[in-house]
Amino acid sequence: MEAEPQAGKEEVPGKMGTGDDACEVQQEAGIEETGDDDGGGGGKKTGSLAPSLLALHPSGSPVFTTAGAAIRGFDLSSGSAVAFKSGDGAERAVAHADAIRAVCVDPTGRVVATAGDDKIVNLWVRENASTLNSWICCHKEKVPKRVSAMGFNSDGRYLLFADKFGVVHALAVPPFANESASTIPSSSNQLAMETAKQLLGHCCSIITCLAVSHGSRFIATGDRDGKIRVSVFPDHPLEGAHEIQSFCLGHTGFLTALAFVGEPASAKRCETDGTVAASDGSQPLLLSAAADATVRLWDPQDGRCLQVLRMPPPPAPALGEGPSPMAVDPADGRGELAEAEGKGSVETEGVANSEGEAGGSRGGRTGGAADGLSLVAVAVDSSGCLVAGAVAGSPHVCLLRFDPAARALQLVQWITLNDGVPPTSLAFSPDGKIWTVAGAAESLPSEDSVVTPEAEAAAAATAARIALAAVARILVLSPAPAAAAAATEGATAGAAGAAADAAGDTTGALRSLNQEDSGSEKYQVLPDGEVPGGNDLLVALQGSVLEDVADAAREAAKGAVDGLWGAMRKKDYGEDERESRKRRRNDKKSKAAN
Repeated sequence: MEAEPQAGKEEVPGKMGTGDDACEVQQEAGIEETGDDDGGGGGKKTGSLAPSLLALHPSGSPVFTTAGAAIRGFDLSSGSAVAFKSGDGAERAVAHADAIRAVCVDPTGRVVATAGDDKIVNLWVRENASTLNSWICCHKEKVPKRVSAMGFNSDGRYLLFADKFGVVHALAVPPFANESASTIPSSSNQLAMETAKQLLGHCCSIITCLAVSHGSRFIATGDRDGKIRVSVFPDHPLEGAHEIQSFCLGHTGFLTALAFVGEPASAKRCETDGTVAASDGSQPLLLSAAADATVRLWDPQDGRCLQVLRMPPPPAPALGEGPSPMAVDPADGRGELAEAEGKGSVETEGVANSEGEAGGSRGGRTGGAADGLSLVAVAVDSSGCLVAGAVAGSPHVCLLRFDPAARALQLVQWITLNDGVPPTSLAFSPDGKIWTVAGAAESLPSEDSVVTPEAEAAAAATAARIALAAVARILVLSPAPAAAAAATEGATAGAAGAAADAAGDTTGALRSLNQEDSGSEKYQVLPDGEVPGGNDLLVALQGSVLEDVADAAREAAKGAVDGLWGAMRKKDYGEDERESRKRRRNDKKSKAAN
């Protein structure tokens, strides 16, 4: 399948936008990223706010969060904070020398990965197989550029991480690393691992998010230019992913989140033909969120857009009262689904289709949509049918129900979070709870001069001080008692109820639900005293339980979102400025070589 032309250049499978070549192409085009150290500009780059991130162990415990260069954790089973240690067993106050930008736990629950602005990817394993409250760094992978997205494949054998030059790398994780540090045959607990290899790439565009289907059939990658590439996950990832399944084109803002829906977490890949299907035989679909204030549903097999959900501002006076804050385009709803599926893409007024724009500069938080809301993060429950979305810079979480029979999404609830704190990351636990974190910490400014060991040590010390002082806000959303049983069983009963209810809706319009509506998806914010782990957990993950935590986390989270939207904008330079930047970049390379 042919790739979409981008600035007169074609994307070549397995060899697209790699290393300095991608930088040169961007420089020649007169395009630079703002606030990025990798663009080759001169002078000192200001630091940015790194949002707090959250990841859950597949068993539901421990809970991991990030605060600047530090990773924090709390083990609910032992009721204690998680200790993170170096390979020699010494406990570490921070995990990296600069802010952490990605964290994930492999599906088996035996490896945690973190990636920081220090261009290091760390792998952590349990200190011993019987406990979960002590983890040791067993491997450090030095990467050429800063990591922008990360995730494991479905069996945890490969860690996939994307960098700011549009390259996705694959790192093979040896099986013995998956047990505990005690099984690593080394006095310093450090694995001897093969260097990460390039898996795939996007042409001259930062990859902002990636997702791997549970059966590891597909890997989807989204970039700053609004493009989504769906690649066939290879049998031998270290040799590259050369087969492009489809391109999903239509977003007019940078991608913020990707997730596969309609497949349970237990889905397995068929070894015969590579297909993955749910128990009812349906194939998983791809959900995407972007800065153009839309959520879209795609068929990853051929890149067709099946549904477009738009997000105008929430109604007054209170969220959940009156019309639903999310609207669906009439031509994109269930009533027009059969007709839409016959087209190459869904065409609606004001929405770019596969022939439309997928450009780079998008304006404000809504990516050019003057009155829309965008999701900054999404999470999918273990059934694959309930989706939680965090609204960028707003203290709200939306719940979407995926209906496999109709192959469509439906809004089922809006939840207003306490203290007006906008979440920056969220995740589902196995019992159906939604964990959210809000906060951010400053990353260090980067220099174009050659970095000395003394400067590195000073920067690491500064990053540690920032991380230790950083605060975040943890909020947990719990299904109402009537929904708890359905959530525990994978919410299958809720999915059937939603599908039956949707059968009578022939207009494609979403229902308006308020806080009094009943249903299996109704969630409520738990008071701090009812949060699993109680005050001990809040102290460990938030940094404090004082009242001013919410105020600090609120402002930091909003600043991180504003910074993200600003960083995704591109600058167009004139010829003189391009030549000047080239000279400074070449001077920097010459100094580094000497």
